[in-house]
Amino acid sequence: MKAYLKVKISPGMFPHENAVWMEDYTGTGTSGFFGKRFIKDGRLEVEVLEEREETIWVRLPGSTLEVPGDKGYITVRKEDLKYLTPDQISFIESLEEASETVESWPEWKRNILG
Repeated sequence: MKAYLKVKISPGMFPHENAVWMEDYTGTGTSGFFGKRFIKDGRLEVEVLEEREETIWVRLPGSTLEVPGDKGYITVRKEDLKYLTPDQISFIESLEEASETVESWPEWKRNILG
């Protein structure tokens, strides 16, 4: 299931990425570089793998750089995640597709939209 993890974001080394800092369930911070397409409204898109009482094990959309032996997984606090329903995900994806379509239009056609 897709969810979004609360993170702190700063510019990445390349234009298509951001540096991201996050906390695990113990409050220990870790960071890594993730594509901008995985970051929305101050949150990093993750895949929920296992949910426990107060923690959730998630797969990151890549791997962090500071954790030796990291395989792209982290256990986080439930309150740091925001879940989306399938309808919300579909709606967001349709907006993203429409946005890409409009951006690919010639300038004169975009001007019609105001």
